[in-house]
Amino acid sequence: MKKKWLSLVSILVLSAVVLSACDMMGQTGATAEPTRAAVAQVQPTKTSDRIVSEGVVVPVQYTYLSFETQGVVEEVMVAEGETVEAGGLIARLKGSAQLEAAVTAAELELLSAEQALDNLKENADVARAQALLRVAEANKALDDAKDKRQSKSFKRADESVINNTRAALILAEDAFQRANDIWSYWKDKDEYDVNRAAALTQFSKAQQEYDRAKANMNYVEGYPDQFEVDLAEGNLQVAQANYDKAMRDYEQLKDGPNPKDLALAEARLDNAKSQLAAAESKLDDHLLTAPYSGTLVTSDIKVGQVVGPQTSTVLLADLSKYQVETTDLTELSGVSIKEGSAVEVTFDAITGLKLPGKVLRISPLGQDKQGDITYTVYIDLTKQDPRLRWSMTSSVVFTGK
Repeated sequence: MKKKWLSLVSILVLSAVVLSACDMMGQTGATAEPTRAAVAQVQPTKTSDRIVSEGVVVPVQYTYLSFETQGVVEEVMVAEGETVEAGGLIARLKGSAQLEAAVTAAELELLSAEQALDNLKENADVARAQALLRVAEANKALDDAKDKRQSKSFKRADESVINNTRAALILAEDAFQRANDIWSYWKDKDEYDVNRAAALTQFSKAQQEYDRAKANMNYVEGYPDQFEVDLAEGNLQVAQANYDKAMRDYEQLKDGPNPKDLALAEARLDNAKSQLAAAESKLDDHLLTAPYSGTLVTSDIKVGQVVGPQTSTVLLADLSKYQVETTDLTELSGVSIKEGSAVEVTFDAITGLKLPGKVLRISPLGQDKQGDITYTVYIDLTKQDPRLRWSMTSSVVFTGK
């Protein structure tokens, strides 16, 4: 019995040894697998959270300029290496002087057309005011004519006028009677007598006043005769005709200038604007101007040279402000870079210079460069340095901030 238990223990120990050996062999086999070779890739250096890329210095603004039309260069105003202000003339083609004259003529025609339209509108305002005044005057004249015509159907005067006229007659009659009495006393005297002459004069004057007073009294108490009625009726018809004409004139002017005249003036103005735009466009095609202030970095323009739209004759750049463009940022590193991210830029040619910047934008289209897809990142340098030059190489560190 004791031997049987020993045999069983021996078997268990042996089994444990065998299993342990198998386990060790399994571990040894796992470490013996061949290591895969790493695939070499060209990409920016990545140190912890920072990405380092190569870059090149370029102006923020640079443009290749050319004439918009083919022609012969007549004059060059700015040479290579010289600066030019925004809108400054760099060169001109032959025929530009005639085109400048055409522009001047078109400007004068536009000014004339604008003035004609303004005068038409201003004159219409004046004419409308004058027409309204004539309407008011004609209306008053018509009212007066109506009143006079209506008065011809009644006595020539109202009671107050008749009473005043009667009073004047009484006074004139009394004065005449007294003058007559005096004259009756002196009329048989010597004709050379002074008193007789005075009495005659007074009598004659009193008789005239009395006759006039009687005539006035007869007139105001009477009714108009046919002549007076016809005259008043004629005056009324004339006044009505004048009022009607004044109203017609005002109706034509109250809404502004005559529509036909206004349409012609506006058409002339539109045509003048079109002619000026066409003349300016032709002139612009014959002039090479700077779209912004800068330096002519390169210029191949020569007097007598035939140039055209397909000839890039001038490279203009603003050398007062530079930015950096990366050259080797791959898609693997680019995905972690965002617009506005902070960077630090150093320059191979300027030892110790480190300028801060930020990501301005990232090119949306990648380029295949030796099997890697790279994206250009545009870096805005928040500080400038006068030693910077176009095409200087640099190192851009994306700090991730």
